[in-house]
Amino acid sequence: MVKFNGKWVADYIRAMIIPDFNGFSQVVTKRLLPTFDTFGAEALKHGEEWFRSKADGLNPLNSDQYEAAAHFADKAMDETLAFTDMLVAMYFASVGLYSIGLFHLFEQHFTDLPLEILEAHTYNKPIKLKEVTGLKPLSQEMMGMSSLNIMAGGVQDP
Repeated sequence: MVKFNGKWVADYIRAMIIPDFNGFSQVVTKRLLPTFDTFGAEALKHGEEWFRSKADGLNPLNSDQYEAAAHFADKAMDETLAFTDMLVAMYFASVGLYSIGLFHLFEQHFTDLPLEILEAHTYNKPIKLKEVTGLKPLSQEMMGMSSLNIMAGGVQDP
């Protein structure tokens, strides 16, 4: 059995936990978030298509058609802004979901780590504090104190 120490924990984190976080971040930053890189161009394309579908055949240089073309141009701008707003909302909703996913990954490892420590460092004989940590055991007087006494006012002189 290996003595519990910080090196074991650091090695475990490097070998088991960090690769999961790196993999998660690679998927999110390289594959998922780039889908939002072009939403400005997509919004413009959406507005232009909307304008063409509504104002097809109108000539803004013709004085009789100018008002109608201007109306559809304003509406196309509104459509472009609304579409942009929707895409930005989707982006931030996605970032929020990825943040929750990252927290959940942390939570899984955080709850698993004590179990891994326990499994790797289980003793079949009584644990001697000095042998495991290098610290001296508590005195018999400290061992006899109740937790209520400690909470009520700390250690009292005999």
